Amino acid sequence: MTIYSVRHSLSLFCWMIFSEKTSRQLVLLGALLFFTGCAAGILREASPSQDPSLEELLAFYQREREAIPPLKGLMKVTITDTIEKGFWARWRSRDGAIEINGFELLGGTLFNLKMKGSELTLVSSENNFTGSREGFEQYLKAHHSEIQMEWVTLLDWIARAGLPDLSMSHQPILSKEDDQFILDFFDSDDHLTHRVLIERARLRVKQALFFNKEGLMLVRMMFDDYRPIRQAFFPFFIKIEAHPRQMEIVFKALKVLAE
Repeated sequence: MTIYSVRHSLSLFCWMIFSEKTSRQLVLLGALLFFTGCAAGILREASPSQDPSLEELLAFYQREREAIPPLKGLMKVTITDTIEKGFWARWRSRDGAIEINGFELLGGTLFNLKMKGSELTLVSSENNFTGSREGFEQYLKAHHSEIQMEWVTLLDWIARAGLPDLSMSHQPILSKEDDQFILDFFDSDDHLTHRVLIERARLRVKQALFFNKEGLMLVRMMFDDYRPIRQAFFPFFIKIEAHPRQMEIVFKALKVLAE
């Protein structure tokens, strides 16, 4: 816009202010100026961005996972079966390693669970186990035949802040609905293993569904109450449905674990 045109516009503006008959013209002129070249850049910035491709979405989740710092916190766990029972636990996670110390609010240790890599150790008043993660899953199913889901895997999902495991060799399939994205993961035999439901607006995982080879859903995990921790977002509420059991995990406190 030239100096002359600026002066001309200001003169016209001042004249129109003192003219009652041209009040409507003033409004129209302001609207015209806003919706033309001077505001074009603002309008472009406010326009919605395009949906990410599968590659962009996976790259985004990889960056999100790398941003998760070592964490420690306090969580309340409520399990509903035939009756409702609960306990408290201290949580620590760092570089894929997880440590959970369960205790009763009035005192008394319930269990200590440590996972690092493929190794797992459980010490409790009822059960003691040291071995591989796979061995622990077999141990659980041998003593609790009703358990069909690999529960250790669910702890990995919590440690990843609800983000899917991107180390699988088979790439997932992305589909879209009105308010959500859907990521379907398959095994080498093309069986659907799990499905991830993603909030379309903020790309946060809301649910993860796990299936057996017959296509029946075994477990539903729900993630909510995301809060920022450094550059990452972590769900402070996790609900796990595995019929006939339900488990709710509520983080009462969570902060960065000192290096």
